Amino acid sequence: MRSLVCLAAVAAIVGACQSVKSPRQATPSAAAVQAAPSTAAAFAEPVAFSPIGHPDGACMSEAEIAAEQALRLHTAMMVTGLTCHSFYREPALFDRYQEFTLAHEDRLGTAQDTIRRFLGRYGAGNRDRLLDTYQTAIANAESRLVADASAPTGGTDAAKAEPVFAH
Repeated sequence: MRSLVCLAAVAAIVGACQSVKSPRQATPSAAAVQAAPSTAAAFAEPVAFSPIGHPDGACMSEAEIAAEQALRLHTAMMVTGLTCHSFYREPALFDRYQEFTLAHEDRLGTAQDTIRRFLGRYGAGNRDRLLDTYQTAIANAESRLVADASAPTGGTDAAKAEPVFAH
């Protein structure tokens, strides 16, 4: 239970760096924003889930979904640590990501093993390579999301942007 609370807190922190708005999300009322301006400024609208790098026709078990969510959260923390330290005025943000990684290396390793097996069921080739490609796709999508949220208005087209991470 403590781990779940920890992951939820981390997700809230990472969410503040992801300010892309989904068309299905409600905008807070002006009264709500005025009543708590620090809260409204600290937390961006959540980003809708979309599968990244899933093989065609793939079906995930509950354990695989949980593993994917853990890896996506871990990847979002990495990208946030690398790109959002000035936003949070926290120069050690990436260090905190590394501390989290070390503290949860067993669970993250289990999640990676689960996703390796999932990808191996649907794809040919080395499972480690499939996992590397999958995690790179997640990191690139996350970095594009951060770039879109951080880009000045009238700025770059995210679809043309170069990926931050490559293997």
